Amino acid sequence: MDAGENSNWPKRKKRKERKEHIVKKPKVTGKEHINHGEEKLHLLSEFNYLESKNEHDSYLSILMSAFISLHGITKGRLYNIQQCLLTSEKSPKDQRCKHDNRPMKYPSAIHDIIVQHIQSFHARSSHYSLRDNPDWKYPPESLAIKNA
Repeated sequence: MDAGENSNWPKRKKRKERKEHIVKKPKVTGKEHINHGEEKLHLLSEFNYLESKNEHDSYLSILMSAFISLHGITKGRLYNIQQCLLTSEKSPKDQRCKHDNRPMKYPSAIHDIIVQHIQSFHARSSHYSLRDNPDWKYPPESLAIKNA
């Protein structure tokens, strides 16, 4: 490529403005800051003044889409939460990694013996630490796999 040719680089994306700056700019320029708490009360009062079920349903669909976009969840996740609240009247608990299909899992008695054995070594604090770390302990230098 010659020095005189123009390169066609893609333009950079414009960054989104930070929320703190969105709040800060109106304060600095003397404009009024938007209070979202008042907007929530306004939405609720509008909902209470609707007369028919069809109006309620259309308004709720708007609120559901706003809730989904605000919290960053999917419609399926919202549906699961709704079903759980309808059936058990409790919010769902996180059940990830709670299944018992671990074939190599040690029983808790063996796990406790292993923890006691590791704690039997005389641990020391670091003397190189830049801050006080009373909870961080290191094994002694003399410890080797043969000794363990």
